[in-house]
This record gives sequence, structure tokens and C-alpha cells, in this order.
Amino acid sequence: MPGTGTAWIEAWTLLGSCNPAIALTPAPTTLAPTAAAWSGVGCPNAYVTGGAYVEGSTVAVGTSVYECKAGAASGWCPLAGYMPGTGTAWDQAWTLLGSCTGTIAPTTLSPTTTQPGCPSAWVSGTAYAAGAMVSAGGKSFQCNAHPMSLFCGQPGYEPNTETFGGAYKLAWTDMGTCAGTLAPVTATPTVTPVYTVGGACPAAYAAGATYSAGSKVTTVTAGGKNVYQCKAFPYSGYCGQAGYEPNGTYGSMGWTLLGVCDPVATDSPSKAPTASPSKAPTTASPSKAPTTL
Repeated sequence: MPGTGTAWIEAWTLLGSCNPAIALTPAPTTLAPTAAAWSGVGCPNAYVTGGAYVEGSTVAVGTSVYECKAGAASGWCPLAGYMPGTGTAWDQAWTLLGSCTGTIAPTTLSPTTTQPGCPSAWVSGTAYAAGAMVSAGGKSFQCNAHPMSLFCGQPGYEPNTETFGGAYKLAWTDMGTCAGTLAPVTATPTVTPVYTVGGACPAAYAAGATYSAGSKVTTVTAGGKNVYQCKAFPYSGYCGQAGYEPNGTYGSMGWTLLGVCDPVATDSPSKAPTASPSKAPTTASPSKAPTTL
């Protein structure tokens, strides 16, 4: 204890005396905020492990708002070990933006042009190509360019939903509201071109074979032998994969139909039945003149 006994001077230093009647008022200390105030009007969607988070994605954990970091670090954002505000590694993937209250009001897009009707409804498992149009919840959506188009038909990417933190936005672009249905379009019948390059049919398609861009193969259908050409890179990567057969459901991802090299011949018109010529009617012999007795 300071000032007591003989050993206190080994631990304490006497600074002098003071007047106990004078109370010291410490200078006020302004604490710096731990994070900048969240500028959004309400809280963004709650964090979901495995969500489709990319650079700049914002999430809420309780009333705290976090932003997915840029660059390679964004790849950690969906991982459970990097849940914002939890554990010790989360700040390698997320940045704390501040706090929030309530929810962000949904934004209704006003299309610059009123659409004449809604396209067909989205169907899970459909092989949608880039540019395909679907409708969901009174809005129309367009499938994004490759490779994002590969997600368009997958479960969990249904347009206008918040599944996996709104993962559909990776695959679909919101085109605005729509009403009613589009009038059916009568397609102009197409004529299958006849393959003429090289004359003979190319080798038959073989599943699992390695095909490069420009390779030609033949498949057999009810209409004859069709010729397909492997598309340019990067689509050529699909050409030899199982499930991407030229005339299969997903064949158009890697193959282009060139035409028919050996169409099925049409039947020759049947000959008109030959009727046996009927015999000319026999002229009856004139009756004998009556004999006058």
C-alpha cells in the first residue's frame, strides 16, 4: 500500500500532494464509430449460408449490415465459415457497413415500354437459352448470356424469388411488368437444308469422343442422316460430353445442324391401276326376217 510500511517505495513513486476539495473533470471522449452508418433505407435480406453472393452484395445479420468484399475474397462470402460477424475469419470476406432498422421497401420497375403481354411462365428444369423470355409474378424476365444462361432452368433460380438470397439475378434480367398473355406466333415452316459439302456423310457421332471446333458428324433420324458441326470455342467443350448429343435436348449448346446428307427417299407414286379393257360389246346378229308362208 503506498505510503505504508517500508517496502511500498519499491512499487510506487510519490508525485506530490493534492487538494481533495478540487474535483477533476475529465475531458469528454468522443468514441469513433466502429463502422460507417448504413445508407440504405432499412435492412437488406438476411444472410443465408450458400447464398449466391458476389462482390458488392449486402446482407443483414440481426441489425448489422455487411458488404461482400471485392476480388478473390468474394468467393468466400457464401461459405459457412465466413458468416458475417461470426468467428474470426468473416472480415476476410465481408465489410461491416453499419446498422439498420426495418426492411428495404421492394422496388417496382417501371418499364419504359408497356409490354403487350406476358411470355410463358418459368418451368424448372427447362433448357433455356440466352435471350429466352419467361414470366413470373406479373413480370417478364430475360435469360442472361452464356455462361450465366446455364442457370436459367435450374431449381433455385426461379425469377422473382428470394431463394438463396435472390440467386436468380445471376441468370435472369428483370424486364419489367407485363399483363395478359402474348398472342401465339405462327411459325413459318422451315425447310431442312440438304448437306452438300463433301458429298458423302461424315462419320457417325460417338458419345464420349473428343471433338474440336468445326468437326462434323452424322446422326440417324427418321428423316434421314443429319449432319452437325461442332461450334467454336468455348461451346466446343460440350461436343463430346454425355447429355449433349447433337440431336438431343441440349445438343444446340455445342452443335449446329448443317442439313441432311442422305434423306429418306420418298415412295415412288404408285402406278394407276391398269384396268383390263372390257370387250367391245358384241353386236347382236340381226334377227332373221320372218318367213312368209
